[in-house]
Amino acid sequence: MNSTTKTLSKEDQYLNNQNIGLVVLENSKLIYKAHSCNLGGDPSKNFRGSNQRSCNLSVPESIANHLKMYGVDVKQTQPYGDEVEGFIPDYFVKVIAGFKDNEDDLRNPKFYLVKNGSRIKIGKNDLQHDIDKGRISTVKATLSPWTWDDGSVTLYIRHFYAYMFEEDDPFAKDFEKEATAYPTEDDGEEMPWD
Repeated sequence: MNSTTKTLSKEDQYLNNQNIGLVVLENSKLIYKAHSCNLGGDPSKNFRGSNQRSCNLSVPESIANHLKMYGVDVKQTQPYGDEVEGFIPDYFVKVIAGFKDNEDDLRNPKFYLVKNGSRIKIGKNDLQHDIDKGRISTVKATLSPWTWDDGSVTLYIRHFYAYMFEEDDPFAKDFEKEATAYPTEDDGEEMPWD
């Protein structure tokens, strides 16, 4: 550690987490930079070869300013090519899905896919297919802050609701009442085909 790096006491880390509080995002969207949505933890989808389960979520300016004040690394989107004129950047933060070794641990993040008004729980092993490669229009999420010794802050996913695009599905309304989900192995229920 060099002399310019500060070290926070456990008490200061706790107070910083309390000051940030639970972060609630109600109208967020996934920010797709190069290999930035990797909730499935696939090392080939990360330019550093990491299996960290993470993604970038947009945050409103008011929340971005609050998070910056307490050490969260808030970034802005940049214009591509010739879209500079009239470009309005989005603020975004990197969020982590911190799964514990024990799948039944209550601290594990909860993921849901929402379509046609129905919520389907997504298991840890389905995240890459359903979220990373899905057509997600909006995200609602709750995030817990964790302040490290050096004062940096990581935001961990507690709840994540991924709303699918529905406008381009002319048949979606026909099946609204049918949308009861099969249990998943993560629910601890026996699968119907076992």
